[in-house]
Amino acid sequence: MNRKQFLIPTVVLFAISFPALAGAGSLVENIAAFDAKDCDPVVNQEIDRLGIDRSKISQMQYVTNDVDRRKFVGISNYQAWLSFNNCKGNYVINMNKACQIETTWGTDECKLADIKK
Repeated sequence: MNRKQFLIPTVVLFAISFPALAGAGSLVENIAAFDAKDCDPVVNQEIDRLGIDRSKISQMQYVTNDVDRRKFVGISNYQAWLSFNNCKGNYVINMNKACQIETTWGTDECKLADIKK
């Protein structure tokens, strides 16, 4: 088997499997992220889904975190850090390189109940 014959089934399998991971109605399947800021539509969709009051958001910053390069060269994940005018701390939306949300959490005094509408 030559190299081309081996790669074609792998690419087809990934193309078929990826949309199933994104979830129904998600913007993730339409995004090709090259930078953390490229995940902005997904972050905004999550803010709406969680019912976060946008008037309480004072700042939104995007961060790229590199995974341990000894094991996974070039792999990173993205985070959106939301700051609020009514609590000390942040609410973090943690995503993989394809902008799929993996975890969310509040830091310090920022709890989801305090920042919802």
